[in-house]
Amino acid sequence: MVSLISLLVLHSLFINRLCHATDTITYNKFLREGETIVSDGGTYALGFFSPGISKLSYIGIWYNKIPEKTVVWVANRNNPMKDSSMGVVKINEDGNLAIFNGNEADPVWSTKVSVPMSDNISSTLIYKLLNTGNLVLRDENKEDILWQSFDYPTNTRLPGMKLGWNLKSGWNWSLTSWKSRDDPSTGDFTYNFDPTGAPEFFIKKGLRKIWRSGPWNGLAKTLHSSTYYYTFVNNPDEISITANSYNTSVLSRFYLDELGIARRLNWIEDTQTWSNIWSAPDDSCDYYRKCGSFGSCNSSNGHFCSCLPGFEPKSPRDWDLKDGSKGCVRERELLCGKGDGILKLEKMKIPDTSNARVDMSLGITGCEIECRNNCSCNGYSSAGVNGSGCLVWFGDLIDIRDYTEGGQDLFVRVDAIELDNSMKDSKGSSFSKKKLVLLCVLIVVGLFIFISALCCFFKKARRRGLEHKERLQELLSMPTLATNEETNAKFDDLTIFDLDTIMLATERFSLTNKLGFGGFGPVYKGKLSDGREIAVKRLSKNSGQGLIEFKNEVVLIAKLRHRNLVQILVSLNDFSLIENLCSGYMSPEYAMDGLFSAKSDVFSFGVLLLEIISGKKNTGFYCEDPSMNLIKHAWKLWRDGRPLELVDHAMGTSFPEQEVVKFIQVGILCVQENAGARPRLGRSKAAPWHGQGIPWQGLTNLDLGVDPEVISHRGRHGLGSSRRTFEHALGTMPRQDPWTDHGAATPSQWDSDGPSPASTRSAGRTRAPLSCPCPVEKHGPRPLRSGETESRQFRALGNYLGHGWRHDQGTPENVPSM
Repeated sequence: MVSLISLLVLHSLFINRLCHATDTITYNKFLREGETIVSDGGTYALGFFSPGISKLSYIGIWYNKIPEKTVVWVANRNNPMKDSSMGVVKINEDGNLAIFNGNEADPVWSTKVSVPMSDNISSTLIYKLLNTGNLVLRDENKEDILWQSFDYPTNTRLPGMKLGWNLKSGWNWSLTSWKSRDDPSTGDFTYNFDPTGAPEFFIKKGLRKIWRSGPWNGLAKTLHSSTYYYTFVNNPDEISITANSYNTSVLSRFYLDELGIARRLNWIEDTQTWSNIWSAPDDSCDYYRKCGSFGSCNSSNGHFCSCLPGFEPKSPRDWDLKDGSKGCVRERELLCGKGDGILKLEKMKIPDTSNARVDMSLGITGCEIECRNNCSCNGYSSAGVNGSGCLVWFGDLIDIRDYTEGGQDLFVRVDAIELDNSMKDSKGSSFSKKKLVLLCVLIVVGLFIFISALCCFFKKARRRGLEHKERLQELLSMPTLATNEETNAKFDDLTIFDLDTIMLATERFSLTNKLGFGGFGPVYKGKLSDGREIAVKRLSKNSGQGLIEFKNEVVLIAKLRHRNLVQILVSLNDFSLIENLCSGYMSPEYAMDGLFSAKSDVFSFGVLLLEIISGKKNTGFYCEDPSMNLIKHAWKLWRDGRPLELVDHAMGTSFPEQEVVKFIQVGILCVQENAGARPRLGRSKAAPWHGQGIPWQGLTNLDLGVDPEVISHRGRHGLGSSRRTFEHALGTMPRQDPWTDHGAATPSQWDSDGPSPASTRSAGRTRAPLSCPCPVEKHGPRPLRSGETESRQFRALGNYLGHGWRHDQGTPENVPSM
């Protein structure tokens, strides 16, 4: 039974609490201490509260759903209750909402609105808390609002609340700060909308202006269009601005704190805190009249204040102390209509409009005309952001600042001198801007070109890398490296080195390891990690040697049948003269067709031999014919029987003439145009002149046999072939006068003592041309018989050399004509 009674009591209390938790106060339902009414959306609540550490009690509206009690409106801010235990809020007999503290005859606070009372109306009057935070008085059966808390704001403006003036009643919708955090009574600062001049907001401390928003021109700096949209009303009855929220689910408030700072805050659910998104004053330039009259404030300037063009500080001393409150004065007095002009200043906070004339019927052009026609005009600007309306200042220009973004154009009246200086500066500035634009364009273009070139470079480098890999792959896979068809030489044991190994072996191609320099590039010595010594030829960039030339060298190496490159260099007489890319040393087949063989070095050797004898270069100027080179010159002297005239004059007569003649003949045979007719270089028995004091011992390694290939013999005797050696050929040269038929000579006769060209020369006789033996007959070439002509003798020489004789020209056919 006791439990049942307890449940009934609890249920009764719960029902009673629900009744008091509604959103309305009626004539028969009132509000006591500890009770609240909540808006139908649950956003706001109204009830008794004590702010901070205060023990006084107030009736107010606060946010219901957030843990931090944030009061947005206070009814009895200047009449608190010391003891709220007897406090009650109800509708009294005259229909006003009143707060009583035990004395029904003397309310603490009342709405003080005149409401026509009757029995029917009193029963239908309600005070309802809307979900916007507005407490309204209305007839329950009507929509007309008889009273609302939004008309009596304290320190907070909520979305939907207007600020401004009711021009009919003179009522001012404005904010007033709390005295302190614990005292919601009227503070020192106000935030109101001033209709004088162009409408704009001011923060004031008493009558002193602290901050000015700038005129409302459709786009105020303090507005945040992403959160709010604004309604501006300007008619004979009212001038006001109402802020409305795009998103009602976001809790947002605008309030004036006890220090006189206006703030806009949003509630952040994640952090459960208020976030400050805007405040004013925000910097030094926000404070009213920071730089005085005709002074402009710029927060990015260390001094903050600067005078307008044509003005100077009124107090230079204070200005130097960074106190610009006394402002600026004109440098020169205006001479009305005598050269005065208008100067345009951009991105400005236009001056205080309290002393400005407003004419919304004029545009900016009409505004300029009005200012020019009035000598008292100091400046003008448009009233609207779209250029509509006109503001003209006839007094001081006060509270100006420069904005980096936004702002308006301000037109200031200046004297003729300042106008001229400003025009020059403007031209210079314009020119500087053009130069800056041009510089930016050039930088962008240059950067684009650089990036493009860089991309092309990397693309080309990548392509070269791919081509290098392809060439390397081709090199590694070419059939010649497997088996050469010409020589049947195998390359299975041919070693291929990578670049890193070569770089390590040559110490990165150190100059101390450089052995020499050839036509295709320098040669370096190197040492492998296993101790083996190698020689490396590094191709120069302009060598022109490619894969074909490399294959030819590999084939040549295969013919010589040497495995190790160092061993080859020790034993091979590789003159590498054709690699000098000089036409004087290159063989005809290499120069014309790019064909390279061992006979190419034979040709180079012959040229070198003739150069050593003559002391002249092959491509030099000889005789009286500019086109004559050393080979032609030597052949001409040989043909004319004057071979010793080829000898360098510096030698005098101190040389073995017979040996020199042999050298000359070897040189001529080595430079034949037909590569097959040239002798080959290699190991052989000693030459027939070995041991006779010849100074060049390298010739002992010459194999003077004619190349085993067929040597063509063209002439009146028909075609034939024979294998002969230079030893045999030189051994059959005549000991006596070559133009006298003394029979064939033998090697023993050549080496025996007897008359020689030298003795002939010493005897003062004129030497006849030496004949070139022809290895046609079995027992050697026949010497010149008595009565034979020069043509027949040289035809025999041409037959031996493998060339036909063209009798009509008197020179062997196909003789090198380089």
